[in-house]
Amino acid sequence: MVTTRLATVPDEVRAAIVEQVGPVLDMDTVHGGWNSEIATRVRTANETMFVKGLRADHRRVWTQQRDLTLRVAEQRWSAMEATRRCATS
Repeated sequence: MVTTRLATVPDEVRAAIVEQVGPVLDMDTVHGGWNSEIATRVRTANETMFVKGLRADHRRVWTQQRDLTLRVAEQRWSAMEATRRCATS
């Protein structure tokens, strides 16, 4: 089942993004995907990132937690791999 995508990022969500990444130069909605009410590309002076999310009371919010868990595991693996490469160089 497809989740309805919000046409614009709510002000409180935008404020939370700015709090995490600093001033935002541009945000544009990503129209692909099935699960997120918010899916947007966020551009700052230093980087472009993808932000997605659901309301905390959405019936599939658990999928966002799963994505976060996988992302943290991926970052840990990447850090361990980088450490291993440095140790063998």
